[in-house]
Amino acid sequence: MNNATVSILRDYIVSALSAEDRLWLADEIRNYGQDDDFQMPYTNDELVARAMEGHRQIQNGQCRTNDEVKLGKA
Repeated sequence: MNNATVSILRDYIVSALSAEDRLWLADEIRNYGQDDDFQMPYTNDELVARAMEGHRQIQNGQCRTNDEVKLGKA
């Protein structure tokens, strides 16, 4: 998704919110990650490793289709 698309979506979402909700959202965004207890769930290296492992599994045929998952096939 390019920057123009993100900007359009952001503007649409913001325009759909009430003034009170816009203030709440701005406050949440401003404070995101500011808590002393806040930790990112994964480091960038861990995310890359997970993505690479998933890609390897797909290439090796070690994955199931969405229909197989829905039907509970092994």
